[in-house]
Amino acid sequence: MNTIKKHISTIALFGLLLVLSVWSLFVGVLDVDPLGLLQGNGEHLEVFLISRLPRLLAILCTGIGMSVAGLIMQQLCMNKFVSPTTGATISSAQFGILLALLFMPGSTLWGRAVFSFVFAVLGTWIFVWFIQRIQFKDVVMVPLVGIMFGNVIGGVTNYLAYKYEMTQALST
Repeated sequence: MNTIKKHISTIALFGLLLVLSVWSLFVGVLDVDPLGLLQGNGEHLEVFLISRLPRLLAILCTGIGMSVAGLIMQQLCMNKFVSPTTGATISSAQFGILLALLFMPGSTLWGRAVFSFVFAVLGTWIFVWFIQRIQFKDVVMVPLVGIMFGNVIGGVTNYLAYKYEMTQALST
């Protein structure tokens, strides 16, 4: 009976995701309605294909990626409270972007993304290395170590961003 409830809730959440995803395609600064798309309105079609659909796909891909990354981190650390935000992954990625902006200012978006990815993986590996060396592995201790490590990396990132006047570029 418990598995039936899980399946029903999964189907309900998937249905809600579909409804909200379709709804988000028509929400924005410019009014786009399904009737305008079906009638072949050029402006509506352009906004839909250039802005709304890529925005939705990016949001869905990001959500899927973060959930898979969180599950992997929880399995690696054997702790259900660990996630990419509490495991210093996001802070390490920001640090990587800043270093790419500082040392490779002419790099492409893909180059910065690869640099950010490499630093995110390195930061996560260092976090897992820390966790493996902690003798007292309380359920709350693991995410706290990650939060502290992430804040140290964030502090270094903010210091370098202020020093080289890159705070605006880092936030974008």
